[in-house]
Order: sequence, then C-alpha cells, then structure tokens
Amino acid sequence: MMLAGGGELSVGDLAAPMAAGSTANGVVADTATDSFRMLGAGYRSQGVNLLMTEPITPGLWVALEYSTGDALAAPEGRQMHLDTVSSELKPKSAQSATVALKGRVIHSGTQVRASYRWQPEKLVTAVNPYAAFSDQAYLSFFIRQPIRCGTRLPNGLEATVDITNLLEQGYRPILSQDGRTLFLAQTPRMIQAGLAFNF
Repeated sequence: MMLAGGGELSVGDLAAPMAAGSTANGVVADTATDSFRMLGAGYRSQGVNLLMTEPITPGLWVALEYSTGDALAAPEGRQMHLDTVSSELKPKSAQSATVALKGRVIHSGTQVRASYRWQPEKLVTAVNPYAAFSDQAYLSFFIRQPIRCGTRLPNGLEATVDITNLLEQGYRPILSQDGRTLFLAQTPRMIQAGLAFNF
C-alpha cells in the first residue's frame, strides 16, 4: 500500500532498511516539496459504496457518497517511527462520507470541483481507494478557467488551480531516525496552479 507523508528526510532515513534483511526501505522523497511516499503493509478489504448524484443546474451536479471498508490506521497512544511504521499500521474497519459539487458554469466555461470527504483522522489511507472521490481527501477544490483575450492569446489556453486537503486534516506524526517529526497523511495538503494549453 502506498503511503504519503510530509517532512524533510535525512540521508540516514533514506538509506536505512525498513526491516531486517530488506535491501531497500521503499521511501521516495521529493526534496522540492518536503514530501515523500513509502510502501506500507498490504491488506484485504471489502465493503459497501453508495453514490447518489443530483443535477442542480444544466452543467452542475451535487453528489453524496458513503463507503465502508478497511483502511490502515495508526496505533492509539504510541509514537510511530519511520523505520517501523509499515509494520505498526494495521487495517481497521471504518466509514467515510463525501459531499461534492462538480461540473461546468455554462456562461463562463469554468470547470469546478469542490468536495469534502470525512473519515476518521487516525486513518492514513482511504476507506475505499477506488471510489469516485478517493483522491480528494477532506476539503479540496479544483478550478479550470478558459482564458479568452481576443486575438492576443491563442485559443485553448486555460488557468488551473488544484487544492487538496486545504485544512491539513488527518496528519499522523512519526519520528525520523534523528528524532525530527515527520507526518503521514492520507493526502498531504497541496496547492498547484498553472496554465494548460489544449489544441
């Protein structure tokens, strides 16, 4: 299972094996954003997923989603360490609920997606990772706006803003080898923006 985290990893954190006899620790760090991905223990799960949608305008609809299943959870009342975290996280039965608004504003052509997915904050993976809104943890927004400026700019130019986990919810502290605090999060807070050109 892929886990996401945040915090600056040291060379020792990246070089240390996760378990005795392993040749690699399964950690990939992004030094530009101080985030990392790591492998956690696998597990099996089954549950129920219900999704209801309702149009509110010709281009926009609202959705409600409810899921049950298992997710990896941090142990209660115990500090986790980076080199043992993959064995400390255990599957736990849980529920999640999502409310989302998605679609296009007809007159401006703006594409929008706003969602809030609740699940217990001790979980570091999604309850149902294959659900429609599983990549958008907690409070998230996506806006894509066509830019029209007569003949000065080419057709197909769009501005995009993608914000994930705006309120930084669901962060679980873990300790690095040198005692610094790192965090595991189902989806770390991320803000991306830029221009896209469609042709």
